[in-house]
Amino acid sequence: MQNSLVHCRWLLLGVGLLLSAATPAEEILIRMMGGTGFGIPPKEATNPRQVARRAVFEEFRKQNPDIRVVNAGGLEMTGERAESMFLMSMAGDRPPDVFYVNFRQYYNYIEQGFCRPLDDLIARDPVIMANVNPMVKGVLQSYDGKVYSIPWFQVAMGLYFRKDHFRDAGLDPLRPPRTWDEFHEYAKKLTESAPGRAGFAFSKPPGYHWSNFVFQAGGQVVRNRPDGTTEAAIDSPAGAMAIDYFRRLTVETWKRPDG
Repeated sequence: MQNSLVHCRWLLLGVGLLLSAATPAEEILIRMMGGTGFGIPPKEATNPRQVARRAVFEEFRKQNPDIRVVNAGGLEMTGERAESMFLMSMAGDRPPDVFYVNFRQYYNYIEQGFCRPLDDLIARDPVIMANVNPMVKGVLQSYDGKVYSIPWFQVAMGLYFRKDHFRDAGLDPLRPPRTWDEFHEYAKKLTESAPGRAGFAFSKPPGYHWSNFVFQAGGQVVRNRPDGTTEAAIDSPAGAMAIDYFRRLTVETWKRPDG
């Protein structure tokens, strides 16, 4: 994304959505994607993020008593198989009305007929797109000019560290690493500073972090084709440099001061 650290996650309103042919006297039922952290949190939730989302849901319910929102049930899996639940619900013709999708899934889900254009709903409340990053908006409309998903939240990714761990490792907590070599040396010292301590942790999958190394090396993750579509752009010197550094951080071994 043009050397940006902006990552986007969003919810997608699916086929046969809400606000269909219901009369004012009818209760509107909205099925949320459940089981993967994107549905309605339980009342007993203790995680701060879930507590906040539960409060939003409760307020929505107060303001819209004619709308009933429920989690779509079904097969639940975790980890790399988490998407299977959603795909099984689509195959069984019991999909949620509102579901999560990322850029990796976006075009595939549109082509599979999992979602429908939202332009008519956006026209009723255009302010909903006012704060969308222009680059994100461009990707959303790049399939056929229509918008099939509404950004849920946009996140700026940054590097954070624990000052107490820096002190344990003999590092200055007011001076974070400024180069790749410094980052690598700091990580080694942090790893050595206490049993079981890691110098740096990648997310899973690590692509969310690794792409930033590509940008720092002067490269891009995707590039535009003449026909307006995009393709992977990691087959570049910058991509190779980022891969080498990733390998260095994750599998390189060294000898500690104690041997």
